[in-house]
Amino acid sequence: MVVRARRALGTRKVGHAGTLDPMATGLLVLGAGSATRLLTHLVGLGKRYTTTIRLGISTATDDAEGEPTATADASGVAREHIDEGIRALTGTISQVPRPTRRSKCRAGAPTTARARARRSCWHRAR
Repeated sequence: MVVRARRALGTRKVGHAGTLDPMATGLLVLGAGSATRLLTHLVGLGKRYTTTIRLGISTATDDAEGEPTATADASGVAREHIDEGIRALTGTISQVPRPTRRSKCRAGAPTTARARARRSCWHRAR
């Protein structure tokens, strides 16, 4: 989206205040020219995420597009255990960005592409 905006607006100075996850949907706020400096005020605002999960399957890319790598019977997982896991992911957390969820380039390619090609591309915690 940023590349498209740069072309459409005829400027290199374009930024975003959101995720560039290829599977994400919703609003992506862009800033162009001198307005890019205002994006820092938007990034810190509260956010709400909605997701759909499929229990009992792992994929090579940790998302619905990846090839399945393992399956398990999840019929015995109680709702309380799911809620407990969700609580652990709620609020302020530190994380190591997964390469499949990160558009940052390493060695000339977005890490999402490197991960899908099963090439190493890990990041530091932040």
